Amino acid sequence: MKVHRVIAVYDKVKDNLIEDFKIDNFSLDELRKFFPDREDDPELNKVYLITEEQLVEFIKLIPKLSEFDFNIVEFYLECFQE
Repeated sequence: MKVHRVIAVYDKVKDNLIEDFKIDNFSLDELRKFFPDREDDPELNKVYLITEEQLVEFIKLIPKLSEFDFNIVEFYLECFQE
């Protein structure tokens, strides 16, 4: 099975998925820099809310994320297996 990770963008009011961005090209070590204190989940398999500070860094790597208004959407790191 292959593990995939995405940054998922959800509408805060309707709670529906607007868009997701595959980040399979990010290594686990790179992602751990964004989520460093996850000893209980070293593989980052859980869902994590992305903070505004983290988003600023992700936008440098995925510029299209800047098109969303942080006030009306939420960003999550999600993981799934295929």
